[in-house]
Amino acid sequence: MVIGILFTSAFGLILAAAAGAQAPGTTSAEFQYPEIAAPSGPAAGLPCIEIESGGNDLKAGDTLVFPGTFSIASGASVVLEDADGTQGTMIDGENARITEGEGGTIQILLTGAPMNVIGGDEVLSNEVCESIVATTGISGRPETGSGVTPGILPDTGGVVTLLYLGALVLAGAGIAALRRRAGRQDRTR
Repeated sequence: MVIGILFTSAFGLILAAAAGAQAPGTTSAEFQYPEIAAPSGPAAGLPCIEIESGGNDLKAGDTLVFPGTFSIASGASVVLEDADGTQGTMIDGENARITEGEGGTIQILLTGAPMNVIGGDEVLSNEVCESIVATTGISGRPETGSGVTPGILPDTGGVVTLLYLGALVLAGAGIAALRRRAGRQDRTR
């Protein structure tokens, strides 16, 4: 019985680790935002204040600027959404240069087409200035004052944390049951 509980706990931890794992050497957007992104990151919900584009859809050479006081790490990513709900991903060093602009603004210069364009009409349009849906590698706060975006919940670890906690609870329950059973056996002897 003890071995069964330990095996179950270990198996749960292995599954939890595997659920959060990413294939070695992969950094593409499909592993970061494979589906419609939920609002996350300090710039979520932030509309752009400036756009320089040579057409109706976002493409290499276009520049977007978002207000705030941010610092941006190498490899940062941004998911943008246009007016009809189409989302597309930009990743620093892959299809964009994401840098800190004057005063800490987020500046995105597209060096390639947006990745993972999904939802809406599947064309990331710049007719209406896009807004940021999600970010990674960007810290700071929007220029809106408080730095808190209404309706955005903090990251709590997601599924991996839930699996780890579940395995821990299962292991604890198994140990408690074994101790109770051992105590009963001692009394009957």
